[in-house]
Order: sequence, then C-alpha cells, then structure tokens
Amino acid sequence: MHKPHRSVPTQLAVSWQRAQMFVSDVKAKSVATLFFSLIVSAAGATPTPQEEVMLSAAKAGNVALYRAMLRDGANYGARDDSGKNSVVIAALSDRDEMLRKVLTHKIDLDARESLGMTALAIATAHNALHAVDRLLRAGANPDIADASGVTPLASALRLGRPQLATRLLAAGADPRHADAARELLRCTLQRSTGTPE
Repeated sequence: MHKPHRSVPTQLAVSWQRAQMFVSDVKAKSVATLFFSLIVSAAGATPTPQEEVMLSAAKAGNVALYRAMLRDGANYGARDDSGKNSVVIAALSDRDEMLRKVLTHKIDLDARESLGMTALAIATAHNALHAVDRLLRAGANPDIADASGVTPLASALRLGRPQLATRLLAAGADPRHADAARELLRCTLQRSTGTPE
C-alpha cells in the first residue's frame, strides 16, 4: 500500500508526538514542546492539501469532512501556518462535536501554536466554556503558560471570567504561579476596596 508523502516538518511532528509519551516531567515536556513548535514553524511546515482541508473542516465543525480527509491520508497532528493543530482550531471555534472527534486521536493536548498558547489557553481567552470543560476532562494541563508567561488561570482572572477560573482551579490549576497569584490578589483587592477594574 502506498503511503502519502509527508513533509519533513510533518514527519517531525509525528515523531515528536510519539516521543512525548515517554517524557514524564511536565515542565520539561512544556519547554521541549514550545521549542519544537518554534522549530517546526521556522522550518516552514506547510500542510498537504488534505491537511489544509482537514484543518478548515475542524474550524467549521464539519466532522464528516474531517473524517474524510483523515481517510485520504491527512495527518491528524498537522498544523496550519500559525502553528495551530486540530485541537487548538476546534477549541477556538468552541464546536463540541468537532472537539470530541479531534480528541479521539492521540494528539498532544498541550501543543502550542506560534504564540505559545495551548488549546486550553485559547479556549479560556475566548470564553469557550464547553471547550475548556472538554479539554480539562481529556487531561489538558491547566498550568502551561503561554510565551509571555500567562497561564489559563491568570487569563481567566484578568478577563473577569470567574466561571472559567473556578473550573481551572477545580481541575488542579496552581494559583501559586506568579501570574495567577498576582491576578488573584488584584481581583481580591478590587472586590474588597470596591475599586472598579
């Protein structure tokens, strides 16, 4: 059976996803993932035509087309030009059925796009409650900071989204991260003094 041609960056992405299963230290995995994302972005990883359609299907929430592109040889770990994989795209669009389908693959939940944001960070920033819940249930790490050092919890607090902050804390987000602690203190002080944001 003929295997479809995959670009070198796509082959690297598949190899990296397999290698990550053996990395147990969360912080080391996080740093290595960001480094790898930057390498793939710099290498000019371009998705195949099937992968482009698959990523567009994930954005549109078209599960049938997404499945068809996978059957046609698209790599479920492919990324678009800004480094977003199917998980990030589906979380950004907050399409529950699409996200559920994407999560059936052994895809890296904590993969970062070009700005260092994970699917959970993007879903939090866009107030996508269903996506946040599904990602947390699937095992997304709530403590991974983006390239500027902001965790999903700090983002939820900064944006005034207590429902998301509560969900992230219930899932184990660490409020002691410097950025989260600073936002928690700021919110508490504002409430106690009645100072508007």
